[in-house]
Amino acid sequence: MSISRKIHKKINLYRKYINFLRLRKSCKTLSSRIHNTPLEIFIESSRDCNIKCTMCARTFDSRFKATSGWNMSMKIFDKVLPMLPKAVKVYAFGNGEPLLNKNFMEMIKIIKSFDAIVHFNTNGVLLNEKNNELLVKVGLDSIVFSFDAATKETYEKIRRGANYEKVLNNVKNLVDLKKRFHKFNPYIGFAVVGMKQNINEIPQLLNLAKDLGVESVYIEPLLWQNDPTYEKYFNYQNLSNIEPIEIGKIMETCKNLAKKIGINFTSPLLKADDYEFIQKKEIEIIREKESRDELFCTQPWTTIFIDWDGKVHPCCGTEEIFGDLNFQPLIKIFNNEKFISLRKSIIDKKITEYCNNCVKNKRNKNVIPEISNILGYG
Repeated sequence: MSISRKIHKKINLYRKYINFLRLRKSCKTLSSRIHNTPLEIFIESSRDCNIKCTMCARTFDSRFKATSGWNMSMKIFDKVLPMLPKAVKVYAFGNGEPLLNKNFMEMIKIIKSFDAIVHFNTNGVLLNEKNNELLVKVGLDSIVFSFDAATKETYEKIRRGANYEKVLNNVKNLVDLKKRFHKFNPYIGFAVVGMKQNINEIPQLLNLAKDLGVESVYIEPLLWQNDPTYEKYFNYQNLSNIEPIEIGKIMETCKNLAKKIGINFTSPLLKADDYEFIQKKEIEIIREKESRDELFCTQPWTTIFIDWDGKVHPCCGTEEIFGDLNFQPLIKIFNNEKFISLRKSIIDKKITEYCNNCVKNKRNKNVIPEISNILGYG
């Protein structure tokens, strides 16, 4: 690394650190108008997709049924750049397959030049040796393959249009390239949507992941989506169709197996008190916190989600539009009246309609500890 690059990196890290301190102050003082910029940014590089998964919102919800061409332009992407020097973590994907964007590799390279942690999820179909080598060389921090079953039959029934052997070969190639170039990154994981159809294959999937060189497996239970056309599928496939004690046994088996073979295994289902939420659709009332400065969700202070076409949301959990980069810079959107109003409602512990899905699924987040850990702030 050149001297100028080292200086540039130190400047970027300093900017991120100062931005984080401003965030902490905003949260501690319960400020609705804040002085920090987003520390966590979602960039929906594409809303197109090349496969049709049975449980995906795209299958049921017309808002996500892209035909083709729903890819973020470099013109929109450039409007995000002023926020990147102070951003700690960037997710370069949204509600589609990011590799469908012809500029995706260039976007990753640019984001990494601002010394942010960069991650994306992919179905893995479009990866090849050339792309994998670029990802390793540019310093991508982590990549997660959406891989929902251990067997070819179940995998291809769920991920319609994907080829089981091809994706496994692409994963193996990426692992091999890391070894060839003596790189620790990108960290490679599998993400699984846990359903009635595949939950019994999870132990087998752990062994498959270990054999490939995948470092972690995460199980996300099938979540409720606010869409009437989705309800029939949800009622049939969600894990409430299985006795909680059986889910507990599967999770215990997975936990012990993961420890034995040396792979990281995480899931909300590992927590006994979370078994119940997979069976509930009603909004739970957020309990009063002992401390008034504890926010049940920090994302309106920490996070921003940018659609492929420039529309802005406070997180990935709502389709409510809070601004548009085609008409206003991101720095102004992040402190507009809609954002301020949302923060006030969270401070007052009032659940807005924007937050319904996350509250139903217990997916409200406190992002601050993760950001603090990345920056090494005690």
